[in-house]
Amino acid sequence: MTRKQKNVLIILLVLATIYFSGMIFPNNQGADDPRLLAITSQDEGFQYPFLMRMLTPGETLKETLTHIFSYHHYIYGYPFYVASALVSLPLRLFWGDALAGHTQFHLLVLRQTISVLPMLASILVLVYLQTRFKSVWQAIGLFVFLAFIPGIVRQNLTWWHPDALAIFFAILVFYFLDRDNLKFTKHFYLAAVFCGLSAGTKLLGFFFFLAIAGYLLIGLIQKKIGVQKAVLSGFLFILIMLFVVLIANPLLLIPQTRADILETHLSHNESFRTGWENMDTYNRNPATWLPVLERWYGGIFFLAFAIVSLVAGCFQGSQRRLNLLILLWVIPYSLYLLLVIAVRPDHYWMPVLLPLFSAIFSLINKEALSPIFSGKFETFTLPVGVALFSLLAIGGQVIINFQKTIPIYQRAANQQKLLLACDANPINETNGISVQLTESVWYAVEEYNQVTIPPFRKFYAILGKDLGSAAATETSGNLAWACQNQEMAIFRSLQKAKEFKLSYPDTQIFGPDGQEIYR
Repeated sequence: MTRKQKNVLIILLVLATIYFSGMIFPNNQGADDPRLLAITSQDEGFQYPFLMRMLTPGETLKETLTHIFSYHHYIYGYPFYVASALVSLPLRLFWGDALAGHTQFHLLVLRQTISVLPMLASILVLVYLQTRFKSVWQAIGLFVFLAFIPGIVRQNLTWWHPDALAIFFAILVFYFLDRDNLKFTKHFYLAAVFCGLSAGTKLLGFFFFLAIAGYLLIGLIQKKIGVQKAVLSGFLFILIMLFVVLIANPLLLIPQTRADILETHLSHNESFRTGWENMDTYNRNPATWLPVLERWYGGIFFLAFAIVSLVAGCFQGSQRRLNLLILLWVIPYSLYLLLVIAVRPDHYWMPVLLPLFSAIFSLINKEALSPIFSGKFETFTLPVGVALFSLLAIGGQVIINFQKTIPIYQRAANQQKLLLACDANPINETNGISVQLTESVWYAVEEYNQVTIPPFRKFYAILGKDLGSAAATETSGNLAWACQNQEMAIFRSLQKAKEFKLSYPDTQIFGPDGQEIYR
């Protein structure tokens, strides 16, 4: 690296450290004990006992090894649990059996090291691949943009999950293909290793088939490799990838356990394809993804701009091959999500949109920017106009991202207080049955009507004697939660109002002060 590149790297590492540190406060709550963890995070609460079992010695060596390797939660690959166990091992050695009494600190460590750290590493690698750290403002701008995508911020908050780890392995596939530079030597096969790790963690690596085929084809077209070597290299890539999947998930070597693992994945895949529980409420209409994408990643116009930028980056600029590989990764994974998946979790799009958004500066170059920053507007040409439009589009989306991520962070920071402020469940259900309120108790009330145009919701705090009773149906009525006191009832009502407005911007939302909330 040149001195300038090293300086850019140092700046980015400082920013990454600040970002990492900023996640500590919200991640250090909501898990004081397993009961509270189960309330605050169903996924983490479900996963945690499997990890604790791995960390618990048995009465014999065989039983101990069984605890370590037979982790039971087969929907996630073993790399996720073994990485979590390695991170947890120093804590287990320090506290011994008393680790169960330090759930909060344990989850903080897991969230920061298994989720936040790999995600930041993925972003830094993408920034390097796209900018080579040659431009200070582009590198910082791209890092800030990627790090503050609402969907990315959300996954970094109270989220111990395998997604960031699987994405990091996938991004390293791009990194080592870039390092290989069509030589088809050790870096190409290191890409196969990380492709296998990504596949073995959360199946992501299996979607690289088009990108790897494209990389081999580029080698053939540019005469960097012959047909025979291309076939052999492709075969070795697949062989190494599958070998890594097998080694990273050693239970696949046991026939009965392998059958259980495959059955688990087939069962979950069926649920992903048809929906959870009441399957009639799900469909595979691609258009139903739009509200999810807009809420967590960007509106349809910005998504279109990002796609155009990526495609343009395949034909111009110094990272044409990288952007083509990203495009060949984005296409099959996007089609899978749009046409196959019926459920709508926002984090499913992180592996697609993170590398896609890394190309948003593809339409900008020094030549196009020089008239803009020199003030010579009379020299505007089409490239200059495109560059200016790109800057405005990116800048506008950054503002939108911050407007969304600040409430997301605030809610995570207040999560434990919010959950403990009132009962977890309302005293009444949406069955039309009226329930009498206790006169001396303060309640957080959610009053709504889905039939009116526009639909509205009111969130407020009230004494039981002043409301009397609560009754609700699926379309209208009011739900009431018993709270500790007036302050907690107001706090919960305000937080829930802001959260609901963020998720349903077209609904009229009124806070506990009676004023409409606009964002």
